[in-house]
Amino acid sequence: MVGIVFSSYEFVNFIATPVFGNFVSEIGAKFMYAVGISVAGTCSVLFGFLDQGPGGLTFIAMSLLVRIVEALGMSAFSTSSFAIISAEFPNHISSVFSVLETFIGIGLLVGPTIGGSLYELGGFGLPFWVTGVLIMATGILFFGCLPPPMEAPRRRQGHILSLLRSPLVWVAMFLSTAGASSLGFMDPTLALHLDQFGLSTIEVSLFFVIAPLLHALLAPLWGYLSDTRDIQAPMLMWACVACGAGFLMVGPTPLLPFLPKQIWFITMGLVVYGLGIGCTIIPTMKCIVMGARELGFADNISTFGMVSGLFNATFHFGAFLGPTIAGALVEQIGFEYSATVIAAIFAVGFCVTSCFFGFRRWRTERGGYPYISLADGSRKQHGGSSYSRAPIPQKQQQFTSSTSETTPLLENDGKSSVSCQTPQTGRFLQSSTFSSSGHMSW
Repeated sequence: MVGIVFSSYEFVNFIATPVFGNFVSEIGAKFMYAVGISVAGTCSVLFGFLDQGPGGLTFIAMSLLVRIVEALGMSAFSTSSFAIISAEFPNHISSVFSVLETFIGIGLLVGPTIGGSLYELGGFGLPFWVTGVLIMATGILFFGCLPPPMEAPRRRQGHILSLLRSPLVWVAMFLSTAGASSLGFMDPTLALHLDQFGLSTIEVSLFFVIAPLLHALLAPLWGYLSDTRDIQAPMLMWACVACGAGFLMVGPTPLLPFLPKQIWFITMGLVVYGLGIGCTIIPTMKCIVMGARELGFADNISTFGMVSGLFNATFHFGAFLGPTIAGALVEQIGFEYSATVIAAIFAVGFCVTSCFFGFRRWRTERGGYPYISLADGSRKQHGGSSYSRAPIPQKQQQFTSSTSETTPLLENDGKSSVSCQTPQTGRFLQSSTFSSSGHMSW
């Protein structure tokens, strides 16, 4: 029953985040942020009083109810906050998102230590009371610091399920779920796996620090590379290789009997895993944004809300799925083979990613994606893991291609704009403008 109480948080987030993401433009991102963080803080305070109530099934039911409401508040808060920062920094989404991931990693590292100290100092309730008050206080503080809404609440354009029309979004969702599942897999199983080495409780706890610490340290680097080098495909493939190899070493897998079953080798496996896990999280957010733009979604709070909701849903689904299947797998086939199964999932991810982005590159070279005109007299073509450039005339031209699904209309008049026009109907689907500073407004 305790497992149900904890897993309910991830499951409710999986259900609620796409709903909040779909309606963030109608509710208002700033209002959703304020209500979500207030509800989450209040529930944290209430959780600290549960030990003073009746026990048995009543205690379980009350714990489950508070946990579910807290998850609803946190899903509203996380979805709106990701949408706000994406709208504020549309050209640096990965970099800003990586900073958030760094501080999330720091919180995961220091949280258990601070929580344990507060428990020793004031009992069961004190950690929840302190956390709840801090959440509400910081929420009120940052709510006053947030800029006024860039857009008034309005009816959304499109639907979150429309994002699923992009194959790029599906690839990003798969890798995000795989990464979150692998993190969740470690929680209930790694300590039991390490029992065979006779380690102390403190020594075992250090193994749980390795991957989060490396993720927190490397997240800014992954964000910088994603935004400045635009190398989503190599980063995602590196994530699959590193995470898969890490799990093969942590087992170690019985399929490679020459691998040493020693504590130093398992430690190296966790290090390799930590070097790659960040690339299953940070570039995937950028890929979903790219997929939305290729579908013709505008760069506004409505689009970023849907992107945030979909990303959070896939991540929380993986976080729910990982520990749920971990226990059953380890019980049936043992830790070594279970880790091999997780490595096989990453091997599938590598094959899917390499084939998909290889096809995109081939299609780009054949002119199968629309071009965007830039102010420096070059054109920028969608579709690959990176963008290709080619010179264009200085006057307005209209390009048509029998191999492309859309025909862009290019202009070069100090600013650069593009309208996608279908050759079958001649209808304009989307217009965008690039200023001389490089900022894009839709």
